[in-house]
Amino acid sequence: EGEQCPWLLLLDQDTTVSAEFLPRMLEYSHQLQEQTEVGSVVPLIYSHGSLVSPRTHGRFNQISLIPATVSGIYRHKAFAVNSATLIRVAALREIGGYSDDFWLDLSDVYVFQALYRKRKYLYIASDLTLQHSITSMDFDKDMAPERYRNFLAAESAYVDLYSSAPERAFHLIRLLARTLRQRRRHRNRVFSQMSFEYLCRRLFDSRAKRIRSWRKQLLMRDIPAIQDGQTVG
Repeated sequence: EGEQCPWLLLLDQDTTVSAEFLPRMLEYSHQLQEQTEVGSVVPLIYSHGSLVSPRTHGRFNQISLIPATVSGIYRHKAFAVNSATLIRVAALREIGGYSDDFWLDLSDVYVFQALYRKRKYLYIASDLTLQHSITSMDFDKDMAPERYRNFLAAESAYVDLYSSAPERAFHLIRLLARTLRQRRRHRNRVFSQMSFEYLCRRLFDSRAKRIRSWRKQLLMRDIPAIQDGQTVG
């Protein structure tokens, strides 16, 4: 804002930027400047060989990939990973910026849903594809238990704060399915145990109690340690 820049480009350290990415994003910033309904411009993001972003929110918070063939303004409930997103500064100011509550996990989900509620839509730049490393793609190699616990806490809080009662009920089914899937797929059983722990919390703790617990955890900001680009604890 101080430099009067209308757009902000977000990049993580583990995103590989292609030669054409920056010049093409600059073109998009000029092309879409007057289309104020566009809150962000997002490329296609691949991780570990799979398309991972952007994604759409369906009924009961069901998340599915937006096909790579889709291009242009996407006027449905959707989100993208933060990295490589070109976001309109005025739109980000309108929603009050990123949430202090979701300071690590789900920060992207929060900000894109806040933009959507203000009718600021994402523009899918399907002519651009980037590679990005997402820790949750490989639990056995990249995911640390502390990191996964932080994700579960953020996910649970987001569901409690922004989802309807039917959506909160459906999340129980999602956690049960995840617990069983992780127990079957991953060598480290701690992940399935954590998922089951959060399933039990949602069954036996009140919504108010869960939110209070989340607020206390926020004060710690216990971000996992990073060494050589890897989560180590």
